[in-house]
Amino acid sequence: MSAIDKAIADLSTQESTNISATARKYGIVPCTLNRRWHGVTTTAEQADDGKRFLNKEKATQLIDYINELTGKAAPPTPAMVAAYATQLGGRPPGHNWTLRFVSYHSSKLASGYLNTLDLDRHQADSVWSYEQYYQLVNEKL
Repeated sequence: MSAIDKAIADLSTQESTNISATARKYGIVPCTLNRRWHGVTTTAEQADDGKRFLNKEKATQLIDYINELTGKAAPPTPAMVAAYATQLGGRPPGHNWTLRFVSYHSSKLASGYLNTLDLDRHQADSVWSYEQYYQLVNEKL
């Protein structure tokens, strides 16, 4: 438990809250403790959780969903993961979100099938693209 959490717990037990004395007791800047006590600021973890597309609970649900489908010998495609994430998040995820999610949580995922490529790389990796490139090189030579 951090010093500020201990100080907030201490403040909640006081009949008459004394923020300055409690801040001195725990070695915290009084204005920081005051802001946290009155709910003006939150912890860094809570602030980061609000910025993510899926919070920790929903990300855990998605990981469980992927592992469940993989356990049934039907690993999900990146499109399926994005569709389920859309249901959980209430809006579609951003470009390449699935790639970043899978790479970040790779240690928790049982599926080896979700090795996604960046969309631009996938579109560039085609026979037609290679033929066009080599025709252009041949013309220049």
